[in-house]
Amino acid sequence: MMRLRVLSTYFQTVELTTLISISWPVVVFFTLPFQLPISDVKCLASSSGWSQEHTFYAYIYAPLLFFLAIYLNAGKARVESVEWANASGTLTVLTTLWYSPLLQTVTSMFDCSEFPGRVGRFLVSDPSVSCDGDSRISIHIHAFLVFSIVGIGFPLYSFSKIRQLKIAGKLDASSSLSSLYQFYNTAAPYFESVQFLRKAALIGMLSIFTNTNRESNRPIIESTLSLAINGMYVVVLYRVRPFVYFPSSFFGNRNLYQLAEMSGAIASLGGNVLALVASFDEKLVNILGLALAGLNVSFAVLFTIAFSMEIVRAKRFAVREDEKRLSKLEGN
Repeated sequence: MMRLRVLSTYFQTVELTTLISISWPVVVFFTLPFQLPISDVKCLASSSGWSQEHTFYAYIYAPLLFFLAIYLNAGKARVESVEWANASGTLTVLTTLWYSPLLQTVTSMFDCSEFPGRVGRFLVSDPSVSCDGDSRISIHIHAFLVFSIVGIGFPLYSFSKIRQLKIAGKLDASSSLSSLYQFYNTAAPYFESVQFLRKAALIGMLSIFTNTNRESNRPIIESTLSLAINGMYVVVLYRVRPFVYFPSSFFGNRNLYQLAEMSGAIASLGGNVLALVASFDEKLVNILGLALAGLNVSFAVLFTIAFSMEIVRAKRFAVREDEKRLSKLEGN
């Protein structure tokens, strides 16, 4: 589970790096899970009348209806029952999966630009949608509310609830929020909220706060801010050291979980550096794009191999220790 968590966090962060206003080569997207090039699909959707505005509403309300169905089904059970706990835990996990794609879709509604040969401003993610007109005001208000409630509200809510659980001494597997703190130590069980806010900052910065800088300097601003946000995260991660201790036999009993997360965070910084260099010279985009693709593949392969070897070695060590204890008991 920890291996999947580190890889998913890494690739989600790299995916946000590809949102920087740089014409990345297609090969980069082939190295990102669930982010393969879909231009043909978009063309088909556009020709059928489906626009980014439809996607906007679908990303919000389709999952909410599904969540509501789970909640109503669980509502038949007692609050303290196993059924209620399972349903609540499922909702928490689904919300974490929904979080990043939702924010990307919501913030894309703010990202508008002028296009050559066309009058007015249009969505960057869907040039068929005009950004002018009174109807955009309601969409912007809608998007802002969703970003505030989910993007900021959910991390703050989870932080508050987990803090209450910590004070009450109930940080155990029975809580519906256990998936958010199971890998963190009792000193920092709330750290998943930091992860959420980091993603919200990256997404909001890329689609909202740099929207007025669609000139040649926008990629530089985006790359610099991404580097700063991820750099601050690395510093916080290093100082807080929030993960449950799992000794690494390869690295002198240092915390394997901490090392795994730190390696992913530093690799993300490497992607930001490549983006920053590419933003200064468009001629280097293809070369640096290949480097980013290579970084993605290398990190995934090397991390998976190293982590798997470490886990196997730890299991073998545990088996040997159990055998020693059994032999001592038999000797007595």
